[in-house]
Amino acid sequence: LKSAKSATQPDGPERAIGALGLWSLAAMPDGALGGYQMGYQLHPLTAEGGLDNSLDFKGGMHPVDRDPLYKMACENRETGNGAVKDGKYEYAISQYSELIVKTRTLEGEQDVIWDDSGKDKVRQLRATAYLNLSLCFLKLEQWTHASNTATRALQGDKDPPDPKENVLPADKKAKALFRRAQAQTEGFGNFDKALEDLRKAHEYAPDDKAIEQMLAKVAIAVKKTVKAADKKMA
Repeated sequence: LKSAKSATQPDGPERAIGALGLWSLAAMPDGALGGYQMGYQLHPLTAEGGLDNSLDFKGGMHPVDRDPLYKMACENRETGNGAVKDGKYEYAISQYSELIVKTRTLEGEQDVIWDDSGKDKVRQLRATAYLNLSLCFLKLEQWTHASNTATRALQGDKDPPDPKENVLPADKKAKALFRRAQAQTEGFGNFDKALEDLRKAHEYAPDDKAIEQMLAKVAIAVKKTVKAADKKMA
């Protein structure tokens, strides 16, 4: 994982052959993480130097959850979740980011049975990855990334947003809104935007105490800001 400050994002996949195999660099979806790009993935080589595809899926038309790309994306999710538990947030970011790239590639596969259930599984997997990314960026105090990934968890990463990407259940939407509000308050002091998000989050999760407490605090902060502005006008 490299910051955009130290490297520009490549136009397409970069490849280099080493002693162990072929490494490929997969670029993120357009602006997916606003400055983060993917790490490398190893592909085995045959004795003759070509790509070894002996383990490739050869089952013909199949449901999405039997596809190797989907399974690898799920492995990224589990590895990322483990990294979060261990406090290894940058490594978790690389795992969730790879997951997102793999789901985009997966959606172009022609041998997958793309029924509504399959499409929803992939969208849910990607949206949850963005939700987890927002947590990682909050922990690293990267407020812009935290806010952006929370937004993508809610609406996807397409521009303009695709309503079909709005797949998170109510409790996870509340988490995304709560995390975006955290980024807005702690990173930018934008209490008005945070208040709007927290009110929506409270609608999705009315019994969530953390949301309720932060909503009360931000409402007070907004009132103080308004009073201060009124004094200046006077």
